[in-house]
Amino acid sequence: MEHRWGKRALVDVPVRLRCRAGRVAGGRIVNISRSGALIRTHLALARLAYVDIHINGVAAASFVTRVESGGIGVEWCEASLEIFTHVLRTTANRLT
Repeated sequence: MEHRWGKRALVDVPVRLRCRAGRVAGGRIVNISRSGALIRTHLALARLAYVDIHINGVAAASFVTRVESGGIGVEWCEASLEIFTHVLRTTANRLT
């Protein structure tokens, strides 16, 4: 059963991922909620690995909750709305 703090929003936003081991890779957030996101990336990370998500100067610490072919599910380390609202605002600006 999935547990979220809010509804998922479908998006397509490029991000930069930086893991604690120093590896950096690109990715795309394909859906986001107040508690986390699903990110398409080729960066191989294990469950519970910490990863920082960077979007246009905004960063959020997160940890991997799910690993699947071609991507990862992450949960934000803090219940911050900054990254969530930034992604939704960025997506809305591209649609207008």
